[in-house]
Amino acid sequence: MASLNVCHFIGNVTRDPESKFLPSGEAVCDFGIAINHNYTTKGGEKREKVTFLDLTAFGRTAEIITEYAKKGKSVYVECRADLDQWDDKTTGQKRSKIKFIVNGVQLLGGGKPEGASGTGYQGKPESGQTDDDIPM
Repeated sequence: MASLNVCHFIGNVTRDPESKFLPSGEAVCDFGIAINHNYTTKGGEKREKVTFLDLTAFGRTAEIITEYAKKGKSVYVECRADLDQWDDKTTGQKRSKIKFIVNGVQLLGGGKPEGASGTGYQGKPESGQTDDDIPM
């Protein structure tokens, strides 16, 4: 059976990214974005609903997000959904949450961060390129 797990979001970073390194030396970055949904009710009233998402990035993508995607910045992310499950330490109940694993990111609007020459990083480099060849 075929399956597809790809999500695309444009939103604003809700908190400065938190980064750490795995024992292997690979960077990991956790951050959140807020996405808005504007709609009109049957009565003609305009409304906006905000959804908050938790995201995790790895490797070079994590490093770029940590350096440039500060709170309030607009970003485009391509990611996949992942189910995180754990036992609550206080109640012992099973808990779960959907989070998103980032495959690629683009920084949007607001100009380029100081010293940057590009707008973002799109996942893995093309054949023959290294991470150093990708504009920042």
